[in-house]
Amino acid sequence: MADAIWLFRAAALDRLGDKADPPLRTAVEKHFQGQGHGRHFELGRYLLGRLPESELPRLVDDSSSACEVPYYAGAKAEAEGRIDDAATWYLTAVSCLRMHEAEYLWAFDGLRRLRDTHQPAED
Repeated sequence: MADAIWLFRAAALDRLGDKADPPLRTAVEKHFQGQGHGRHFELGRYLLGRLPESELPRLVDDSSSACEVPYYAGAKAEAEGRIDDAATWYLTAVSCLRMHEAEYLWAFDGLRRLRDTHQPAED
């Protein structure tokens, strides 16, 4: 559970960007500089820019991670303004069809948010 809390903190930093509380940023960055292992630790490193996106597929090793990994990639893409990438990642997370997974629900909400706030220009 502690690993998930640190991952949530890293995701919050990503979403808040420059508005993030400096002491929180320092604590999260320090945590992910240390030695760690596991999917949550690696996803936290990814959110902080310490793991390249190309490494994400190796983190998918079960049906739960098939939802979790693309959700966090989508959240990072959305925070960075990469809307098309965010939509693709969120769709991948939703396609895991694990409706009881939090990341499935969050990805679905992400898709809805993108739809409602980033309408394509009409010709």
